[in-house]
Amino acid sequence: MEATGRCERLIGVVAQRLNLGFNLTAREILTFHGAYFGLPHHERMKRAEALLERFKLTDRADQMVRGFSGGMMQRLSIARAMMHDPQVLFLDEPSAGLDPQTRLLLWEIIREYNASGKTILLTTHNMEEADALCQRLAIIDHGRVIALGTPRELKASVPGGYLLRLRFGLHSHVWNHTLLEAWVFNGNAIVFRREVENGVKPL
Repeated sequence: MEATGRCERLIGVVAQRLNLGFNLTAREILTFHGAYFGLPHHERMKRAEALLERFKLTDRADQMVRGFSGGMMQRLSIARAMMHDPQVLFLDEPSAGLDPQTRLLLWEIIREYNASGKTILLTTHNMEEADALCQRLAIIDHGRVIALGTPRELKASVPGGYLLRLRFGLHSHVWNHTLLEAWVFNGNAIVFRREVENGVKPL
């Protein structure tokens, strides 16, 4: 049991289906999680505050989760998994169904966590997300790994394909310029990267 407890403290998990306590506040969810993993009171309060701020949930920290939007619940779920600072973080479709602004925020946080020396295992059907976040990819079909490598290696391994890059803009207050990068094979385009310039979000 002691060995099991040590393993639990090394791992954080975010399932695709939300499993938050809807009768708790965001702050309570984080601090209860920290208490479960043995964090001292001062440390878990400080870490909860930092995570609430990083995930842009400070203004809703003391409100019941039942009134949160789907994007806010997803942010809170990932914050909870990071609460005990695990060495390995499992994310199952972390940005599924999220708006572009929330998705970009999550990508930024995931990159930061990985850059701090943590390992992240991510499952996704979004090729753009896989290309943006992953250093090594495995493509799985019916439980079998059919391709393995870096994003660049996998794109280069497709015969007869070519890289298509489009830059377009719209003169409005909503957004300015967007770079779209896709891999085209047999007339089908797989979007791998989309960047928005000038710090404004897409429609």
